[in-house]
Amino acid sequence: MAKNYLSESYSSVPSSLKTALVTGASSGIGKALARELFVKGYAVFAGARRVEEMSDLSNLGITTVSLDVTNKESIENVINLIKEQTGRLDILFNNAGTSCTFPVTDLKLEDAKSCFDVNFFGVIQVTQAAIPLLKETKGTIVQTGSVAAILPFPFGSIYASSKAALQQFSNVLRIELKPFDIKVVVLTVAAVNTNIADTRPLPQNSWYYEIEEGIQSRRSMAKDNAPMEPDVFARKVVPQIICSNPKRTIWSGRHAWLLWLLSLFPRFFVELIFYYKFQLAKLHSYKNKKNLSL
Repeated sequence: MAKNYLSESYSSVPSSLKTALVTGASSGIGKALARELFVKGYAVFAGARRVEEMSDLSNLGITTVSLDVTNKESIENVINLIKEQTGRLDILFNNAGTSCTFPVTDLKLEDAKSCFDVNFFGVIQVTQAAIPLLKETKGTIVQTGSVAAILPFPFGSIYASSKAALQQFSNVLRIELKPFDIKVVVLTVAAVNTNIADTRPLPQNSWYYEIEEGIQSRRSMAKDNAPMEPDVFARKVVPQIICSNPKRTIWSGRHAWLLWLLSLFPRFFVELIFYYKFQLAKLHSYKNKKNLSL
């Protein structure tokens, strides 16, 4: 018997209401976006693997559903539920994501694949399933991207690659869907206070063990720099998304303007800044002093 991926926390909603599906809505940005869209009058379907973490959304009247973006059956069940409940979809918010902040030399390939499964291939699956409904409403697809797709933050090569792939996928998708009046928006997210950071310790034989403090600094970079709260982020970006002609790319989050400016600098200059900021220069000095051979 096929597994039922839907939760029990949904009820009938008026089909006249504009409808939004938000993935990864159990915490952080996704939960805040679901609340803000609901406040703006949307019938919101909030999806996540941990349905119990969305009880506060359910109490507001938001429809919460179990959704695993890496599982095709789970996705199809949610899309079918939306068809049954409202018969329409105006906004798809691909927000589900996972972090992978680890040196390449210590990274397991299965962890890299898992990161891409959620951050990139999961987005493709959900988007493909939702496009027929979005076509009927001339709706909007919104992707939660990252400044990491643009700036080369050390120790985040896999996460950055998944977000860069998402960004280019969205750029091409925007052109392909233009004849059907479906809009595609990418949020370039800077510092927002979420719990997505990687917490795995480095192996003791890691080449980077001597600068683990620098890696931890990279992982906690958003939280350590007065990040924007998710509710503030949602209040800023939702009005820009639901307008009649949203921008292709929206930079938001604490220090977004500064990081945008940094992205305009010559790449060698940006790399030099990160080389020193995240203690890689210290590692080079330590290696020379200890005559280590890497």
